[in-house]
Order: sequence, then C-alpha cells, then structure tokens
Amino acid sequence: MRATFVLSTGRCGTQSLTKAISQSLNGRAVITHEPIRELYKPRLTLGSFKPAKSLKLREAYTHVRQVVATVRNGTEYVETGWPAFTWFEQFHKELGERWRFVHLVRNPVHVAASFVTHGYYQAQRTHGFPAVAFLQPSDAGVRYPEIASEWRKLSVFDKCLYQWLEINARAAMLASRNITPAAVVRFEQLFSRSRFAMRCSTR
Repeated sequence: MRATFVLSTGRCGTQSLTKAISQSLNGRAVITHEPIRELYKPRLTLGSFKPAKSLKLREAYTHVRQVVATVRNGTEYVETGWPAFTWFEQFHKELGERWRFVHLVRNPVHVAASFVTHGYYQAQRTHGFPAVAFLQPSDAGVRYPEIASEWRKLSVFDKCLYQWLEINARAAMLASRNITPAAVVRFEQLFSRSRFAMRCSTR
C-alpha cells in the first residue's frame, strides 16, 4: 500500500479529481481533499523545520502520523489539494517507496486570475488561512527571495503569480533531492473535452 499526494497550486480542479478517484477506487482507499487545510502552515514549513518538536505544528504532525499508520496498516491513501506541499520530504522520509506524488500544473495566468477572485493577497483576507498559507518573498525557504524588494509595488495579480511560481518551484527543489513525481499532469489536458472532463466538471 502507498500514500499518493498531488502537488498543485490550488484552483486546479482537485475537488473534481478527488471525486473521480473516489468513484474509481470505490471504497478501496482513504481519499481526502485538504484534510487539515491551513494546519499544514506552508509559510512556517517552507524552510527547514523539525515538526515533531514544534507545538505550532502539532496538528500537522499528528496528521502525518495518521497517514503513515494508514499505509502501514495496509490501506491505500490519496490526498489532493495544495497546502501539504511543504511536508512532502517528511512523508518521503517516513514512508520511502510507499509514498509518491503527482505534479498537477495549470496555466499560471488562469491560476492567478482565479486566486484574485478568491481574495488572495487582498485586505479582506489577512487572517486565518491566508496568514499561514499565502507565501511572501520574506518567508524562510522561498526560492525567489529577491522579489521582496519589489513586493509592495506588485499588483494583487502579480502576487498571485508569485504564489504559483513558488509552489511549482518546489517540484524542482524536490527533484534536486532525488524526490521526483510519479507523473506530471497538465490541468488543461486532464480537464479537456473528454469522458473524464464530462464526469468531473470543474464548474
């Protein structure tokens, strides 16, 4: 048995993907979509961290242990959604070959436009989930810290593009550590006018 995760930015149709996987496996796996959401705390865990020793990450580490136990007890586990991406190395460390991820990529312009409509980097969303999840170039572990000098000048749309850039850059960082995706899938192909797309509308 294995745990399979999806590396994505959000706004990539993962809720529809989750439904399709659930229908396909028909109860033969534990299938979740963003089960602990902001408790993964991407902004705090993008850099080096020791989850077992941090009270701020207690809920996330408890979830990691539950996933590991699920797989070791003989049940397949699938998790979609984007906030888990900073924990992939931890899952790989815990499960080794019994863990894998699929990299789901969508056109950055379309992702950023959708982020804007959901209030990313806007004044009305500055607490809770945004505070721990919307990445900024001053965060420890970002791949493009040089953007910090221009951050205040950027539009909301530009900042949303930055979120896309940092999350997808994570795949390159993982590859540099010999953690490669089982597959790279484009949103535009996955949700094309196919039988799958008709069954899993992203509307």
